[in-house]
Amino acid sequence: DFPKPTLTVRPQSSVFTGDSVTLRCELDKITGWEFLWSKDSNTESPEAETKTISRVKVSDGGEYRCRARRGGYYTHYSKPVAVTIHGKPKPKVTIKPDHHVFRGETVTLRCDIYDGGVTSWRYNWYKDSSTSVFSERQEHTFSSVTESDAGKYSCYGTETEGSRWSQHS
Repeated sequence: DFPKPTLTVRPQSSVFTGDSVTLRCELDKITGWEFLWSKDSNTESPEAETKTISRVKVSDGGEYRCRARRGGYYTHYSKPVAVTIHGKPKPKVTIKPDHHVFRGETVTLRCDIYDGGVTSWRYNWYKDSSTSVFSERQEHTFSSVTESDAGKYSCYGTETEGSRWSQHS
């Protein structure tokens, strides 16, 4: 009986625009096959065993499957794998209080990231044009502000259990 390839996707089947996705069509211990790929049941195209899509766009999302041929013989199709591409979410920053403050008052910055299918984020805060992270909490509180705390603050998030990240606020 002809083998059935296994289709795997890395890093995961749900990614953000600009990320890279690698699909692999695997056959056990059999050589000499040419691999055929299709997306959304469209026309097959011959490619390597590994298909990498760099800098994915939303239009790269869809249902992928593969099979292989050698001579006039074809394997069964792999189980399809759905690849979903999300736009990178943009964090929303809130500041409390949101008016002028006086030296010694308490100020809280909060970074919220919605959408994108990510449930847990690691946060990174930056001040002005600095490239060093000054806080990794979702909410950062200055308990007694001074003039040196004045500036422009931004945040972004990286997925706790994965490799995706948001835009900068």
